[in-house]
Amino acid sequence: MGRDVLFETTIEALRADPAFGQRIAGPDRAFLLLDPGAERVLHASPAAASLRETIADAEGRIDPA
Repeated sequence: MGRDVLFETTIEALRADPAFGQRIAGPDRAFLLLDPGAERVLHASPAAASLRETIADAEGRIDPA
């Protein structure tokens, strides 16, 4: 399974979760999917793209500063 398919599958599973789905439903909802150590952005919703660009480099590594 490719990286994009894995993330889309994960996001769709989160959207289907009754306790979590409403928080990320809709194109205006900003959310980031981080790795377990919170050191890398794995996925950013379109509404969170500018946040991702601000806190992480092109590979998704989060700037600790």
